[in-house]
Amino acid sequence: NLVIRLREYVSQTLESKNIKTTININETLLHQTLDMGQRRDFLLIFREAINNIVKYAEATQVQISLDKINTDLQLQIIDNGRGFEVNKQTSSSGLKNMQSRALALHGTIQIQSEPEKGTKIILLIPTT
Repeated sequence: NLVIRLREYVSQTLESKNIKTTININETLLHQTLDMGQRRDFLLIFREAINNIVKYAEATQVQISLDKINTDLQLQIIDNGRGFEVNKQTSSSGLKNMQSRALALHGTIQIQSEPEKGTKIILLIPTT
C-alpha cells in the first residue's frame, strides 16, 4: 500500500532525525489505485523531497498531506527549514528529476521557497 510506504519512509528518514512530522491523509485515498509506473514515480518524487529536507533544509517540522482534489491526487510537503532561491541554478539534479517525473505522471509540481522561510512542494497528478 502506497500510504504505508510513505509512512515508513517518513519514520526512517525524518523521525529518526528528530524532525517533528505531521501526516494528514484523506481516508478516501486508501482505496485509490495507481499503476506500478505511477506509484514508482510518485514515490521517487516523495523520497527526493524528503531527502532534500534531511540533507539541506535544517527543518525541525514537516507537514505532509495527501488529498483528493476533484479527480486529482495532491501531495503537499511543507517544511520550516532554511529555504532556498528556487530560480538559482544548482549542480544538483534532484529538483529537475522531480519536475520530469511529475510530467511523466501528466501532473504538475510547484516548488515554493524563499531563504529562511521554508519550502512548500505541491504535486498534483490525475488519477483517471
